[in-house]
Amino acid sequence: MNLEIGSLLSNRYEIIEELKSGGIGETFLAKDHLRFDEKCVVKQFVYTYFQDKKDLRNLFKEEARILLQLEKYSQTPNLLAYIDDQDCMVQELIQGQNLEDELQSNGKFSETQILDLLSEILPILDFVHKKGIIHKDIKPSNVMRQENSGKLLLLDFGISKRMDGSTAEQIVKNSNHKCDIQQPYSFPDGTKGYQSPDNYSSFSSDLYSLGATCLHLLTGMSPEDLQTLFDESWIESGKQYISDNTYSIIKNLLAIDPLERFQAAQDVLIELQNIDYIKRKNDIQVSLSLLSSPVDHFKPLAVNSLSKFGEDSQIAIPQLIELIKSQNEGNIEAWDTLVNIGAKAVIPIANLLKDERQLIRRKSAWALSEIGIDAIEVVSSIIELIRDSDNEICKSAIIAVGKIGLPARNAIPLILDILINMEYDLNCTFYLKTLDAIGYDINNIKIYYINEEVIRNGSEHIAFDLEQKNKASLELMRAIEAQSHTKTGESWCFGSGSIVPKIKIEIFD
Repeated sequence: MNLEIGSLLSNRYEIIEELKSGGIGETFLAKDHLRFDEKCVVKQFVYTYFQDKKDLRNLFKEEARILLQLEKYSQTPNLLAYIDDQDCMVQELIQGQNLEDELQSNGKFSETQILDLLSEILPILDFVHKKGIIHKDIKPSNVMRQENSGKLLLLDFGISKRMDGSTAEQIVKNSNHKCDIQQPYSFPDGTKGYQSPDNYSSFSSDLYSLGATCLHLLTGMSPEDLQTLFDESWIESGKQYISDNTYSIIKNLLAIDPLERFQAAQDVLIELQNIDYIKRKNDIQVSLSLLSSPVDHFKPLAVNSLSKFGEDSQIAIPQLIELIKSQNEGNIEAWDTLVNIGAKAVIPIANLLKDERQLIRRKSAWALSEIGIDAIEVVSSIIELIRDSDNEICKSAIIAVGKIGLPARNAIPLILDILINMEYDLNCTFYLKTLDAIGYDINNIKIYYINEEVIRNGSEHIAFDLEQKNKASLELMRAIEAQSHTKTGESWCFGSGSIVPKIKIEIFD
């Protein structure tokens, strides 16, 4: 029977939505009544009249056999069932976005994104090839980023084939076919542009398709369009976006002669180890392993190592947060590392503000002040900290507000309130500079120096304070040069006098 919405397949799988049709099958979303209505995918063979029906059905069955052969591998779809009398296979539902859609949504891939792609997809190909399977249709739409885990999965084994065990070199040498980049497209030999010139005669053919996929994601243009536009120099179109080392890898992936191409996924993975970005990722992984070690001695070493990698260490954020939580006295190195990671660590740090331990709350506020403008995502929470009864937390919050600038304008009333209630000139300049940074006209602030009977506005006060500090520094330098010594009981005093001036502040809007 032909499936439609509401059909019940094998008295178990209820069809609830049609997903797509094409090639030799139609795909549906279904729910499995024997697994608490868990959603799955049903693919039904559909005869298309341009080829032999028996061959096509065998090809459809072959896909099911291949999925069974890859069973329980986490980065390819799992086959849940094959219903022979209905020409249907049931696969797990994988939710996420394929790389073609990702390209459309987010724009062209950067070099680091391409290197991440290669680092993750090559082990998948290595596993698939060691099972004796050539995928034959690697392209952005057949690589999906899983929604929850962020892992890449290789999809659609509909035209894949199993090899007889011959090596890539033997297959090519025993083949009479010419490597012609203009070879015409014919089903089921892959997608034009991604299809290797040797027509999938070896595992290296998949590597060619992977190289074409990288160029598509780098340039935003399909390989077919690049070949049309640049002819034989189409591979060079991606050179401007990447380093020479990365370009060399992609160029090798796309070699026309199969014997000049990388022969195995492992060969490419070895070459990737020479890329600085990959070296950094590997070092980070080693540090993560040490951070997870039950031996406490290794943890400070791991944290110090992660600190130098900055934002690249963001993968370690959960472990760093747990390390901080587990140590009542805090962990200075872990805090420094979170600060170096920057924006990606802001929300986890802000969550620590809810901790009952005062030291952790103080360090959280300090870390946000160090991160500064990149903490803008939690600016509302930072402003609220100005009300905190703990002076250290309040001061860190005001520093953070000053660094964030105009987006923190809502802090103006709170800081003005602190100034109005100030009786002595203690850190007055600090608050004035913060107000200026977040867009308040500090000339509207009048400061009355009660003992001196002097009035200055905010800008004049900052200039006067700077002048006094410069004078004090100059006096100290002269004293050192003259090798002066203080008399017993005397001490150096910086500023206009040893007594802190008493002030009164008024605001004139």
